[in-house]
Amino acid sequence: MHLNHVDPKAGNTLILYKSSKVIANFIDLEPTETSFEMVRQTLDASINEY
Repeated sequence: MHLNHVDPKAGNTLILYKSSKVIANFIDLEPTETSFEMVRQTLDASINEY
């Protein structure tokens, strides 16, 4: 499965892009602190000098 695949049956899909590349996707992500932390860690892991 491709990272940018969107399941029409899913309640929500969050796709994170960086430099025109998909770095992560989250399906049916609940609005909780744990979910926010997962997204934040993914973004923090993708930091570079550019």
